[in-house]
Amino acid sequence: MNSRLEIRKGFLSVALVLTGILALPVWAQDEAPDIPSIDTELFRAFLSDPETLTLIDARSFAEYDEQHIAGAVNIPFDNLDESFREMPANPVATIVVYCRTGRRASILKEQLEEIGYSDVRVLPAAQVIADDEGMALNCGTADEPARCEAAG
Repeated sequence: MNSRLEIRKGFLSVALVLTGILALPVWAQDEAPDIPSIDTELFRAFLSDPETLTLIDARSFAEYDEQHIAGAVNIPFDNLDESFREMPANPVATIVVYCRTGRRASILKEQLEEIGYSDVRVLPAAQVIADDEGMALNCGTADEPARCEAAG
């Protein structure tokens, strides 16, 4: 009888571990990495002159089609090889990458650095506004967002 109980306990332990492992990708997908803010003056410069930087949306094609920041190119984090033609030729050009939480943008940032780009930054989710008016760069705060306007 004791061995049956031990077998059940062992089975339950294995089941709990497997459940945790299977749930990990879902949890990790929504986990936003700690990302430093980007100076909003860079946003204003981009709005005045899009040549200032390359703004990349690392989300899926469907998410980009639904809504994106004006001026952004869509290079899904898992599709860099097929989208490479959108990348700047200059490896020291400023590149800002964004997604919903920062996770996919961080993955794409690492990929871009591995192939030689040296000034790649991730746009924190708090610096993006997504509402009924569309997506925009946030020059306010997370608590009081304000759409960026071009430098005057």
